[in-house]
Amino acid sequence: MDGYFSKLLPCFTKKGHFNFTQYELGFTKKEKSGAFCNAIIGLLAWVFAWFHQQVFASLCYILIPVVMIINDKRFRHNLAINKTPGETQSRRIASNAIQYNNRVLCSLE
Repeated sequence: MDGYFSKLLPCFTKKGHFNFTQYELGFTKKEKSGAFCNAIIGLLAWVFAWFHQQVFASLCYILIPVVMIINDKRFRHNLAINKTPGETQSRRIASNAIQYNNRVLCSLE
């Protein structure tokens, strides 16, 4: 059964190394921290609702856009600090995607 899945889904059997750009790493970090903050806010709202404090529970959800805005500002600030001159960000992302596609297509042959 092991051989069947390795031929059917080679992406699960081969371990690859991705060369992410600073933008991609920062964006991923921003998304992870945003998801974590949303979970904490939801948990806090749940605790307030458990104790029948509906007003405070509903006010907790107003914090979600505030956290998203702060998170985005922090991401853009860090991106501006880490910006490298020369090659544009979109060109690096496209070249990484092409390299990844070439590795995947070569491994499927």
